[in-house]
Amino acid sequence: MIAVFLLNNGLQRGAQVAVIGDGSYAYWAHLARLHIVAEIPANYWSPEAHPARDFWESGSEQQQKALNILERAGADVVIAAGAPLSTAGSVPSTIMPPWKKIDGTDAYVYFFHTIP
Repeated sequence: MIAVFLLNNGLQRGAQVAVIGDGSYAYWAHLARLHIVAEIPANYWSPEAHPARDFWESGSEQQQKALNILERAGADVVIAAGAPLSTAGSVPSTIMPPWKKIDGTDAYVYFFHTIP
């Protein structure tokens, strides 16, 4: 579903992507013939392991710094594992635009540039 979404939303085969979270699930990149150029790995040493918790809970300033680094690495888009649950434990945290949820998955996408 991630591969189809990216290709249907203007990403071309051979484009460069970054992954936030567990990159081992990134079979979609192979299916779409995309190149993973950077990864921010998951923090599995946490007792409450979540694929991208460190990123989502780092605050907007730290998130922007990380995104800037991924863009400088050559990524056209970033795919991140789903948002952590709210403190209530049942509702996903709010993810602000320009992040977009990829329907049918727990993944979100961030396009660095508008794709024609």
